Amino acid sequence: MILCGPLGQGSFAMQILGQCVQRGAFAAYNTSSFLSAQGASTIATSSEFLGLITWGYGTFWWAFACVAIAHYMISEPKALLRWDLSLSAWSMVFPWGVYTNGAVELGVVLNSRAFWVWSTVLLLLMLVLWFGNALATIIGVANGKLVNLDRGWKGTYYSHSAEEEKESSGGDKKQPSNAGQANVLQQQNGSQGDGGREANGLRQRDR
Repeated sequence: MILCGPLGQGSFAMQILGQCVQRGAFAAYNTSSFLSAQGASTIATSSEFLGLITWGYGTFWWAFACVAIAHYMISEPKALLRWDLSLSAWSMVFPWGVYTNGAVELGVVLNSRAFWVWSTVLLLLMLVLWFGNALATIIGVANGKLVNLDRGWKGTYYSHSAEEEKESSGGDKKQPSNAGQANVLQQQNGSQGDGGREANGLRQRDR
């Protein structure tokens, strides 16, 4: 979806440039054959035509992204329930908005009813997307997951760094009791004593 953003913004900019030229922006300079009142109509028409082509190229990427999103929602029907866990859906708002803005400007420049209807549909869909993102953001902040509070706002968190937290969590583990340590030492001493006895027996046999 992000790929159609620069194309929609570029289309809008070229259309605005064509309108400014038609209103006499070049006639005020009139310093060369290019920046003159005679060449204004050619430049304006070319700019608006390039704006239309650029918007059409953006339409391809917009449709491609919509198909990809629809495929993901069909394959993962529970994806909408996890909407509040991430802000990645917000990245669709800006490219969708500038693409819609280019469609609105084409409707004005071309005086086309088709672009008026299509830009209205795009605007309504963008509003649904924006309100959905706003609601998901509010839910994510309310449960704390959006700000990386896995245990919620009422959970207990360490104020130290991650390394110190790991050390403190490792220090909380139960250490073996004194009796257990004594048993381990006795076993070790016993094994050493048995080894010493075996060595003494071998010496006596050799003698």
